[in-house]
Amino acid sequence: MFDTIGCRPEHVCYIGDDLPDIAVMKRVALAVSPADAATDAREAAHWVLQKQGGHGAVRELVERLLRAKGVWQDHLDVA
Repeated sequence: MFDTIGCRPEHVCYIGDDLPDIAVMKRVALAVSPADAATDAREAAHWVLQKQGGHGAVRELVERLLRAKGVWQDHLDVA
């Protein structure tokens, strides 16, 4: 799968919430689950978000990634 799109698993952040997602989550650099994910998907995740899927989970993930990279404030200072 990764070879067909030209990237490697160690460059991927993947958000998943159910059993079919677990195989991919185990291969990527950063596996993430929303708060309401299936128990097994949450256990496979490196990060479990506070927000539920469809209720701000992706937005929470993006903010966490930008903060971890130290660039969150750059996006707030745009004039």
